Amino acid sequence: MTIPPPVSLAAPPRVHSHADPAALVAACGAELAALTARCVAQGGQCHIALAGGGTPRDLYRSLARPPLAERMPWSALHLYWGDERCVPADHPESNQRMVRETLLDHVPLPAANIHPMPVELPPAAAAARYTATLAAGLPRDAAGRLRFDLVLLGLGSDGHTASLFPPELAQDLHGTPLCRSGTQPQSGQARLSIALELINDARQIWFLVTGAAKVPVVRGILEAAPAARGWPAAWVRPRDGELVWHLDRAAAGSALDLIAPLDR
Repeated sequence: MTIPPPVSLAAPPRVHSHADPAALVAACGAELAALTARCVAQGGQCHIALAGGGTPRDLYRSLARPPLAERMPWSALHLYWGDERCVPADHPESNQRMVRETLLDHVPLPAANIHPMPVELPPAAAAARYTATLAAGLPRDAAGRLRFDLVLLGLGSDGHTASLFPPELAQDLHGTPLCRSGTQPQSGQARLSIALELINDARQIWFLVTGAAKVPVVRGILEAAPAARGWPAAWVRPRDGELVWHLDRAAAGSALDLIAPLDR
């Protein structure tokens, strides 16, 4: 399989630089609470794909505490996982465990609104089962596309996002089910990830990125550098939704000149 030329963004990404990780989490928490309220007012529900990692973990903790916890429309919120390690749900590396301990154990979210990946199954069977879960649970737009209201993403220093890794990029771009199984290239660990196509159909996509180690990848993606063509994160290009980058000052680094002054 070959990697095709990049597609054009429907609109330029919105890029925000925050003073530090704590400021990023505070801003994202407030924006997420406002977004969920708008979704519920417009359509009655809000469907979000969660990310793993340290920065999302801190965001979930903030949502579970006042004042944000009182602002969230929990009964109308549906939570899915954007990716997962194929480990037991109580394993220390489990994204499901992390979300439960930081958020779900502390808020009145109905059990029926929580949609974790079925890690108790073999990877291929788990991906097929989660594909069915997504197809049954996500709303469709007028064109029949399944759409998340928000997808949260992290960014790896190798350009991966969710559990979509560079060696499998050509496969991701040539169409996959709504959820696919794969492997982490260095460890060989089995992973599950929602498909790039489903990510790109979301109404909003947020990258949450902290730390100076991410500067080369952030800058490469924002500049559309040739090397970025091989990075899955560079192919997060919503068809008609909004792409938002939330960076702390360290992750923005030398890319700060690419960010509008009002967003610094």
